[in-house]
Amino acid sequence: MKEGYFMKKYYRISVGEVVNQVYEVIAKDWDDAKKVAFENMEVGDILVECLPEAIVINGNYPDYRDIEEKMCSEYARLGKGIWAQRQPSGEEYWEERVYTFSDAPDDCLNGQGKEFDDWEQDE
Repeated sequence: MKEGYFMKKYYRISVGEVVNQVYEVIAKDWDDAKKVAFENMEVGDILVECLPEAIVINGNYPDYRDIEEKMCSEYARLGKGIWAQRQPSGEEYWEERVYTFSDAPDDCLNGQGKEFDDWEQDE
């Protein structure tokens, strides 16, 4: 590795009511980081790609860490539920079993982090 070259890393931010905590995610790329982190994430948690220097100490709670968002090259919050369309009618319904990352809202995941394929069908 060249001197002065710093490698970006992946981190999962566990978002709490009062404080957040940061955990490193070992992955080869952004898509892999999503797969690896998914099983440990709760709705509202965040996944980021950044340099380690982006980790900051929470001023009010020095045992906890956070991430400086503007220093991240990738940033995605985990959400749950989307509006979908029944097939073949196209009638809209709320699919609460779908998880999505905010940077790729069309990539629908099931509870195991795999592609969601259990869409409602017309009777």
